[in-house]
Amino acid sequence: MLDFRLYDYLDTQTSVTVIVDSTSSLTNSRATTMLCRVPEIILPQLNTHRVFSRNVASNRAKRFSVNAKNMTYKPVIWLENHKGMQSEKLLPEWKSWIANIIWGSSKISSYIHGYLLDKLGVSKQYSNRVTTPYRYTDYLVTSSSWDNFLYQRDDNHAQFEIQVVARKIRQALEESKSTLLNYDEWHLPFITDLERERFDTITQIKLSVARCARTSYGNNASKIENDIKLYNQLVLSKPPHLSPTEHQLLVGNIEAHLEGNTKGFIQYRKLLEFYNFEQERVENYVESN
Repeated sequence: MLDFRLYDYLDTQTSVTVIVDSTSSLTNSRATTMLCRVPEIILPQLNTHRVFSRNVASNRAKRFSVNAKNMTYKPVIWLENHKGMQSEKLLPEWKSWIANIIWGSSKISSYIHGYLLDKLGVSKQYSNRVTTPYRYTDYLVTSSSWDNFLYQRDDNHAQFEIQVVARKIRQALEESKSTLLNYDEWHLPFITDLERERFDTITQIKLSVARCARTSYGNNASKIENDIKLYNQLVLSKPPHLSPTEHQLLVGNIEAHLEGNTKGFIQYRKLLEFYNFEQERVENYVESN
């Protein structure tokens, strides 16, 4: 079988950036939040891993013209057709050249059809779907359990594109220096050191939730008051939108109903659910611990 690692260097667009990396002083569990830029075609494979808390750039939130700018994906290697799930041979060079032309032609056609739908006034949730196979997307993920993902995906039997993601995540985990959090300290993505000094804990949590949610829009830059407003829209709406509340983690005495899928930490989503989304009770818990 091919050693796909030899071709990783050809993929210059997939990226993994550690946002925050924390280790609980109580449980020794390590939680890492990463922002990944990945081909959109592999999202179904990433989303099968239920130990991941995730937010993904939305096809429905961004205009067609914005989404179209991310139509930069094309296979960097072409594999021969095969039985089963994985090929063992590269396509001959001359066939790869033709495949690139066909892929490029299909991308142009996809863009044209999406553009026409957009100009016709069709909702972006349809016009944007036409371009899905050709796009990169932002994937925010938090987890304390990476071993099974790395075992399955950093493997020659996995699709090459997700192999690259897995190897970049492995490298990021190896190179990142995790911060030791003591009792009552929080793992909060997208919160700066200055904001930790300036704002109380519950405000920091609200800002973090809003900024994790903004992954869907492709923009984390916003005014503080807009982040608070977005938090209220997400958490206090009925039904609430809770996936962005899974990335905020507290070091505390673990109770099963507060742990969630990030083991060794108290997950903010579980606090909201346990206190029935009564914000005052949640804030009292945060302030008293």
